[in-house]
Amino acid sequence: MKTVVNAILIIIAFLLQSTLFSRFTVAGITPNLLLIVVASIGFLSGRRRGLIAGFFAGLLFDVFFGSVYGLYACIFMYIGFTNGIFQKLLFPNDIKLPLGLIVVSDFLYGHICYLFMFLFRRFGIRLLSFEYYSSGGRIYCRDCLRAFSVNPDCIQEDLSV
Repeated sequence: MKTVVNAILIIIAFLLQSTLFSRFTVAGITPNLLLIVVASIGFLSGRRRGLIAGFFAGLLFDVFFGSVYGLYACIFMYIGFTNGIFQKLLFPNDIKLPLGLIVVSDFLYGHICYLFMFLFRRFGIRLLSFEYYSSGGRIYCRDCLRAFSVNPDCIQEDLSV
């Protein structure tokens, strides 16, 4: 029964996030309802249910909005799992722990998305581009060196496909 309720909550949160809340923004900021629902399921139901809920919420987000399948599923999975670790510390009348966990989860979500989508793109690495791999693109050692070197501009060769 809990699984059905969690699935309905995830679907409702996704529909609200992608339709209603995407239209109403405050200073360009919209709430990430899927993140809130996954974090809530995690710290209310435990690690396993949080992991499963995070996977399916992320997969739903990947199918409709992601450019790479599995990235958001992985991120939401980790968020659900790590929030599930704190299940035993949750007290029903204490709102500080759930609020703090959701704030930290949103902070980590934003930074992980930045790392994988924008930071690697700055260095010319197309780790998450399906078109790059399906068009016969090659992975070079220079890509890894460029990402972790002190001066990434020292590599002059253009890798555009």
